[in-house]
Amino acid sequence: RIAAGQAPQDGAFVARLAHDLLFYQGPPWVFTAAYVAFGLVVLGTWVLAPPRRPARRAAPRPA
Repeated sequence: RIAAGQAPQDGAFVARLAHDLLFYQGPPWVFTAAYVAFGLVVLGTWVLAPPRRPARRAAPRPA
């Protein structure tokens, strides 16, 4: 970048990429839609594959 006359950026490529993904600047409706979609996926998973309690172990028989 320096040879091309551009200003260098701080940090490594992966660090900048992670920062941009974690701290995405977008309109609030994008986050609302993402939260609602995630909630629907969780609810759908709960309905289609409900969690089960582990089976009770039988009491040991006296010898």
